[in-house]
Amino acid sequence: NRVLKTGGIFYCATFGENGVVNYLASLFKDEVNQDLENRTFTLQNGKRYLSRYFNSVDTLLYDDELQVTSIDDLVKYIQSFKGISEIGSLEEEIIRKRLESEFNNGMLIIPKEYGMFIARKES
Repeated sequence: NRVLKTGGIFYCATFGENGVVNYLASLFKDEVNQDLENRTFTLQNGKRYLSRYFNSVDTLLYDDELQVTSIDDLVKYIQSFKGISEIGSLEEEIIRKRLESEFNNGMLIIPKEYGMFIARKES
């Protein structure tokens, strides 16, 4: 209320609850207990939060996916999660075997979920 003038527009981008990290965590659900409940502001709940302060809130989704062709690169990416997610601490061989079983025709398609909100303050 104190910063944005009447007629002002607030833009914010965020991620969804069904993106890259959640997808990768789901692949290793038998190996780790991944807490994915810490979702403070996402595409799924952001409109509810913003509607408290803005008269209208629109959502724009960015349709995208990752088409991974290198298991080695994906293994290194997952290992970079150490300290962020339990899957980053798994042994390389466990990660590699699981990914090999998920690749289809030399590719693993990983969903990405990003978008933005456009919120307007009309009065």
